[in-house]
Amino acid sequence: MKTVTIGEGREFKIESTGNGTFYTLTHKPTGKSTFFQGDDAAEFRAMLDSAERAFPTYSQDQIGAFLWCDCEYGSVAQHRTVRPWGEYCDVASRRVIGSLRDFVL
Repeated sequence: MKTVTIGEGREFKIESTGNGTFYTLTHKPTGKSTFFQGDDAAEFRAMLDSAERAFPTYSQDQIGAFLWCDCEYGSVAQHRTVRPWGEYCDVASRRVIGSLRDFVL
């Protein structure tokens, strides 16, 4: 399967493998990555697309930081498990993400 970089900054890199079957979000300074597949991949892609539409002036690093920190996908990388994104977002971020999800629908 071919891997395509769909977003890369100085600190973050987002890759897609298998035409969106898998996604990887990597924090380049630490080398930690989170891998998404199946329903998690679909939710991650929806979140990425929503963030890019909601924040069109954000750089790839800002989008990566939003996903890594505000959605706490970085916690996933440390625990090496993937859970639904809502389980990782704090209350303030959940309000933002909830509005992003409404934006998609």
